[in-house]
Amino acid sequence: MMIRIFNILCILLFFFHQNAFPGEHFKIGLFLGYFHPSQSEFKGIYGNGYPKYFSLSLKIKNNLFISTGYEFINLKGNAIGEGEESYPLRFEMKNLPISIFYIFQLRNLESSIGIGLIRSSFKERWESIPLEYSGRKTGYFVFANLEIPLVRVLYFVTSIRFERIYSDESAFSKRIDLGGFKAFSGISINL
Repeated sequence: MMIRIFNILCILLFFFHQNAFPGEHFKIGLFLGYFHPSQSEFKGIYGNGYPKYFSLSLKIKNNLFISTGYEFINLKGNAIGEGEESYPLRFEMKNLPISIFYIFQLRNLESSIGIGLIRSSFKERWESIPLEYSGRKTGYFVFANLEIPLVRVLYFVTSIRFERIYSDESAFSKRIDLGGFKAFSGISINL
């Protein structure tokens, strides 16, 4: 389902770029990141992680852009049971962010700030016993980017993002914030 939504958004962005905003700015990015969970219980089980992120952005007016993307992260952890017995866990989260951001020109650099909504699909699987929990939630995020030109249309991009995505209370026995701070670095092709 998440892949279908992502494909539809990509087609819509392409359509609007070709028809509604001819000749305007279009960005395609590929990033690797670092995830620091904001909730201590979640971080205590899984630690930090390394998400991968693909994004598409379209200039809609002056320095205002809309963006969508696809992000995924896999984490391994251990739950400690009574008697200090350890249970290995796997956690997978796939995110579909949609945002709007504004670019500020700083000499040869571009800096931007933005806000958005994020639709998350997550699954926790216990590896030693047949137990699994999955869910979908919508959260929000704020972010800031810095783009440094490398050659012609190729840019180095670094980004920081803060997210809030809450699970249901039944997911981990209480409501857990699956968001946190993320830092990304990667490349962007700006057409």
